[in-house]
Amino acid sequence: MAMSKLEDETKNPFQEIMLAGVKITVLEFTFLQEQKAVPLSIDLINDISAVFSEEYEPGFSDVENIFCAHSDTFNQLVCMAINKPVDWLASLTGPEGQLLTMTFWGVNRYFFTNRVVTKIIEQSLKKAEKLSVLQGNTTH
Repeated sequence: MAMSKLEDETKNPFQEIMLAGVKITVLEFTFLQEQKAVPLSIDLINDISAVFSEEYEPGFSDVENIFCAHSDTFNQLVCMAINKPVDWLASLTGPEGQLLTMTFWGVNRYFFTNRVVTKIIEQSLKKAEKLSVLQGNTTH
């Protein structure tokens, strides 16, 4: 039986890359890491949600811009996934940092996208509820 891409990624939730001459494993957040990451990343997730609720279809560069705007938070999250201190990131070149960012997103995107989708759905439901109240169509 063929494994779906999601099943494959779930069974292999990491990527190995070479950075600054060192083999780095970028791991998917564990349950306990997610518990630490959620409160840390609230503003970052809110900003990603805002971009994805816009009329146009955002790309990775839009998300990357948000990561840069929240660089302290983003760097902490990345270092949580690679088990390195934040200071270690200073040793990376620009292209290495880009590779790490893209790899981190690839491995941990579900952490973000699940929360972004939930946030967008919550916002849509609130808008629909307000519209219903304004129109006098309460369902209570």
